[in-house]
Amino acid sequence: MAMQGMTNGRRVTSRPPERPPQAPSINMMDPAIQAEIARQVALALGRERSETSERVKGARLITFPG
Repeated sequence: MAMQGMTNGRRVTSRPPERPPQAPSINMMDPAIQAEIARQVALALGRERSETSERVKGARLITFPG
């Protein structure tokens, strides 16, 4: 009864949960994005190759066909 007196008989509804902000959609087929991905992959491969060559200084690298 005390609550009804405070709200004058109105029903209190709860707020709907807030949605987190969504990231903008990205078009992975955009040539500029594909070029940047290719550049980043090339940089990573270059770093990996230089780290590998420093680790095996003077060692002979054996490669297998296939």
